[in-house]
Amino acid sequence: MNRWRRLNWKTVSVSGLVLLIFSALLWADTLHRLSTEALKQSAFLSGESGDKLLFEFQGADPSKAWLKQNGQWQIEAWVRHNHFRCGHYQLGVRFGQGEPACLNVKWLTDPVFISNKRQCNNSVIHHKGSESSEELEKLFSKITCAEQVIKCVGICD
Repeated sequence: MNRWRRLNWKTVSVSGLVLLIFSALLWADTLHRLSTEALKQSAFLSGESGDKLLFEFQGADPSKAWLKQNGQWQIEAWVRHNHFRCGHYQLGVRFGQGEPACLNVKWLTDPVFISNKRQCNNSVIHHKGSESSEELEKLFSKITCAEQVIKCVGICD
């Protein structure tokens, strides 16, 4: 009887450890960089004095971003969640300098995330936000590319 209790305790301990590891992997923070060429976009100038860069990303759900010469930027996109269970999504962007069609990009900034939304049940939700950065104001003349970045925690694609 005593031997059975020890075996049962070990079995429960191992099972609990496996469950803990599985849960940690399941809920691990995963960074989904949508970095296909379709979601990197070369800039084109806009505004009366060419003081605004526009980026239009052509993916499954088109999105867009802009960057002004004063360092203010905005991004908006429809983010798709393809599961019944939930995930927490953040939309972000990073800027860089590259050849036409954003080939061989040297990224000048790290991704900055501006939205945080919980998505469930095969939802498609609009994410939008803006910020201002002195660093981007200084880098404006070098920026030719942008990349939409989506970060997800939980049950993700």
